[in-house]
Amino acid sequence: MLEQAGVKGLRRGNTVVSSKHANFIYNTGGAHSNEILELAMEMRERVWDSFGVWLEFEMELLGNLAEDLQERLYEKRQAAFKHEKLAQVRSQFQTRLKEKY
Repeated sequence: MLEQAGVKGLRRGNTVVSSKHANFIYNTGGAHSNEILELAMEMRERVWDSFGVWLEFEMELLGNLAEDLQERLYEKRQAAFKHEKLAQVRSQFQTRLKEKY
């Protein structure tokens, strides 16, 4: 879904999403953790806008976050699936699996 939402190569400040793997964020030099989180949250918003799926972070954060950033990070949304677009992604994924195995 990240790839289909167009996040590959997305750049904000000193952070960039990998052009090969849509779920990898790189610090290109000097980025702070807040910048990386902001980019990750933009990626999540793009998936929401494209598919109606709200991604949840699998990571545990250590340290203190600004209250507004913490609220955004742990926000929950009720699914609003865009079934037609999800079916396209599912079909592409299944095709790739068949090609590999």
